[in-house]
Amino acid sequence: MLEQIMETEIDMSERQVAYEGPGIIILSSSLQLLHMNRRAGVLLGDLDSLTPETRKAIGRSCSLPPLLVRLADKILCALRQRYESADTRKCEINYVVVNSVKQVMMRGIGLPRGDRFESAHVVFVLSDTKGYRLNIG
Repeated sequence: MLEQIMETEIDMSERQVAYEGPGIIILSSSLQLLHMNRRAGVLLGDLDSLTPETRKAIGRSCSLPPLLVRLADKILCALRQRYESADTRKCEINYVVVNSVKQVMMRGIGLPRGDRFESAHVVFVLSDTKGYRLNIG
């Protein structure tokens, strides 16, 4: 009985994280998708600017939305410049996607790994701002 209760608590906490926690996406330096949690797929799928084809691809984790690719490219360009100057600090871009229904904060972090640019990763943390209107511009 105790095992069953503990198992139920674990299941409920996992569901809560999937629907309320941040979305996490990890890309390689060649923009290969290494990891995307369910919450990231939900947040990306909620944005009106995505085409139906992109929404389906996100559900299958096969393709990335153009906005995500552009942000990752910016981060990777900054990382490449840092590698060329022997600067191995991380770089970060914060971006807010706003539409009539939802606002999603996208925090992109370029993480150097070792002394080769090809080993770097880009991590995106996506958060729903829950109706909080940010002043932009």
